Amino acid sequence: MEHDERQRFLESEFVKRYGSAPTLWARAPGRVDLMGSHTDYNLGYVLTMTIDRDTWLVARPRTDRMVTIDSLNSGGGGSFRLDAIERNATAPWTNYVAGVAKVLQESGLNLSGFDGLLHSTVPMSSGLSSSAALEMATSVLFELSVSTVVFSISTHRV
Repeated sequence: MEHDERQRFLESEFVKRYGSAPTLWARAPGRVDLMGSHTDYNLGYVLTMTIDRDTWLVARPRTDRMVTIDSLNSGGGGSFRLDAIERNATAPWTNYVAGVAKVLQESGLNLSGFDGLLHSTVPMSSGLSSSAALEMATSVLFELSVSTVVFSISTHRV
């Protein structure tokens, strides 16, 4: 699916679920480790390269500190309050979204909720960092203005 076609598809699916067009768009690529796999969180050196697969997260902000997220890939989703984040056993992939929110709030950031829709071409459980792409796209949607170092350290805690 071409970029423009995918954008129209995501917008159409978002409107079906939430009744209006998304106003926030985030994209994060998958990646492959060329060397140093699993050493980055131990302060080791890593050489990665992005790939042509990516994760898109489209959303609209909410004022009630509620996050509602759905996926076009997994056929499910979930909701959680930013004030009471708990694990979701029914849709485990949503725990990455909740985990990002929890860690960023523990870092002192005041977050707002959103209605979101996910679409990814990064194969899950393939070693191409599908979860990292979801975490990065989620962080962008929370409209962060933190340094890259804080951003990176925070997402490693998820």
